[in-house]
Amino acid sequence: KLLGEGETNSLPDAEYRLGLGFNTELDVNPPDYFSQSVDPKAGFGYVSLGLKTVFYDDKNFVFSMEGFFVPPSGHAYFGSRGYQGGFNLITQYNFKEKWSLAAVIGAASYGERNEIEFQNYKTFSPDLALSYEITNKLVIYGEFFGQSRSSYTNGFGLIFDTGLIYQIFEFASVDIEFGQRVLGQLNNAAHYIGIGSAMKFD
Repeated sequence: KLLGEGETNSLPDAEYRLGLGFNTELDVNPPDYFSQSVDPKAGFGYVSLGLKTVFYDDKNFVFSMEGFFVPPSGHAYFGSRGYQGGFNLITQYNFKEKWSLAAVIGAASYGERNEIEFQNYKTFSPDLALSYEITNKLVIYGEFFGQSRSSYTNGFGLIFDTGLIYQIFEFASVDIEFGQRVLGQLNNAAHYIGIGSAMKFD
């Protein structure tokens, strides 16, 4: 549900990761298709390309870094009219066998659509997620993520997200999530529900 009035739907929210060796993988996010109850009614989003490298990985601690790049692409409203990009530092700590705590610190340059020009703004993005392994196939998590600027004209925004991840096969899982706005206008969303799946190919 959008802030104010209206609702929006998007799909497929796809993400493809390809291992390149040397603890590095390529990340490709093709455009989503958006349909909403207010103008503009529909259009495609932007494409995003990323690269992630794991610097340290043992049984309990993982440290990695990822960068992403968004070229001009998609609909004038839903897509990107200019270049965007950023990077994230990611840490994950596993403790007490079933618990996991992940923290992300990111910095990015985003852009906002405007009738006259594409307005860039810089933002700092903290993220903290706690997960618990209910069984060897079912995980529950809770996450807070935010941005120091949620748009060119708006300040700090924060969203709480929680969900379940269920491993149906050794190579596939499904998940459901619910997100709720806490502060600001991040992603222009009051709340949302998402359903997804993931598959691994060796």
